[in-house]
Amino acid sequence: AYVDHDIDNEQVAWLTLVINSAQPRKVVLFSHQQPFSRLGDQGPKLQKALRHLLESHRIRAWYWGHEHDCIVYDEHSRWKLYGRCLGNGGIPSARNQNVRSAAADPNRAGAGGCTWRRFDGAGDVPGCVVLDGPNMDMQKASDQQKFVPHGFMTLEFKGAELIERVLLSNGTELLSNTIK
Repeated sequence: AYVDHDIDNEQVAWLTLVINSAQPRKVVLFSHQQPFSRLGDQGPKLQKALRHLLESHRIRAWYWGHEHDCIVYDEHSRWKLYGRCLGNGGIPSARNQNVRSAAADPNRAGAGGCTWRRFDGAGDVPGCVVLDGPNMDMQKASDQQKFVPHGFMTLEFKGAELIERVLLSNGTELLSNTIK
């Protein structure tokens, strides 16, 4: 995050070296900024700077937290990577009206009063589910309804599989998924 919504040339060179050194293994990348966003317009500068890595299909999963939401993206059709926004770890963020009014995903059951809302892809942004529901970590009932739920994700590396679990801050599991 040295350059807001972007990456400098030295970082590109370093990341290219790291990813190329990992061959033939796929890479799991963690960053602050994101390559795309369904709820904002962030990502095009990173896409341009890292296009050679994205098009090489070497990055299998990319986790970020810049936006204060929990968003689980479908596999990117061109780059063959799974994007995850996990910015709902602790800073209160107001619930987005577009998320609140989106249809519930019929394939993902919610829990703990939360619902996964489905968004179709648009341009270079794949479809996704966005976590919606009350933030039970807030003391006032009005704040519970105002802010997105806090949570976290665990990753388990099991051979060539990556098992991810999305949980609320109280440990209630909301989603379990395996990336191969």
